[in-house]
Amino acid sequence: MMTQLLSYIVWNPDLEAFHLGPMTVRWYGLMWIIGLALAYLVVKRLYKEQKIKDELFDPLFIYCFFGILIGARLGHCIFYQPQDFLTSWQGFVEMLLPIHFLPEGGWKLTGYAGLASHGGTLGLMIALWLYVRKTKLSIWTVLDNIAIATGMTACFIRLGNLMNSEIQMCPGLLSSRKSMLYLVIQDNSTRPSPMRFSSLSCGSSINVCLRRSAQAGTSASV
Repeated sequence: MMTQLLSYIVWNPDLEAFHLGPMTVRWYGLMWIIGLALAYLVVKRLYKEQKIKDELFDPLFIYCFFGILIGARLGHCIFYQPQDFLTSWQGFVEMLLPIHFLPEGGWKLTGYAGLASHGGTLGLMIALWLYVRKTKLSIWTVLDNIAIATGMTACFIRLGNLMNSEIQMCPGLLSSRKSMLYLVIQDNSTRPSPMRFSSLSCGSSINVCLRRSAQAGTSASV
């Protein structure tokens, strides 16, 4: 039954979601944008509930956005493709700017084709440290709020990995029946596993939200 259901899934979808004039929007970039947008809305509401001044929220978004973007881009270029980005001046420019130099001369706008989530995590940690130093807010309050949004963002980033057919399972792990999210098919070939990571990330955010609601209800009753 499960094998039949999985056969309806397109495992190698088109990388491109849609076009905006000459610009191509890929699924991976779109998932990043959706994840960050949801994080923005969630944390903004948390700040409002906690009666934290609005002028302290806008810097948080700016710090996090640039911290994640710079960290994710540098993480991909340095960890995965240093031979392409660190060996020539053109590669260095492509690492910093969303362009690609053409072999016949000139360049074209491509967007950032390569973002590493773990690099973005490191960039986020540095950005939060700078934000807390500037605003003098409690580090634990900031981290508590960010933790709720992080799972949602990670969920969509992993969906972006799925659309790129990335992060495939090793055949030895496919024999496990502990989770239906280890995608096993008849020929025992590998299948992308980001759905498992996406579900865990989303579940972690939901769990934190439920625990916060339960704690708030307990405090109100007391």
